[in-house]
Amino acid sequence: MPKIKHIALTTQNPDKVAAFYKEAFDMQEVRRSPNGAVFLTDGYINLAILNWKTAKDADVGVNGPNFSGIHHFGFEVDTLEETAEKLEKVQAQRLSQRDGM
Repeated sequence: MPKIKHIALTTQNPDKVAAFYKEAFDMQEVRRSPNGAVFLTDGYINLAILNWKTAKDADVGVNGPNFSGIHHFGFEVDTLEETAEKLEKVQAQRLSQRDGM
């Protein structure tokens, strides 16, 4: 069965976003590109954190220049409670609430 191996997102500050994922989810940095992109992995999924795209970029995308983010993605975790504590510690913002979570 196919598995997701790569998720790319754009942001104004790749270093800050990479630091969040390294601290919150223990992701490892694989490399950095000369243009400021940071590439992380958890050993299964690779996360490319790219600089904002501008109108000058060929791959600006359907959301236009200076768009930050992707639609959604998920992490499978051992325990929700431990992860919730870790996310609070790094000041993650909860975007939705489910019963018991």
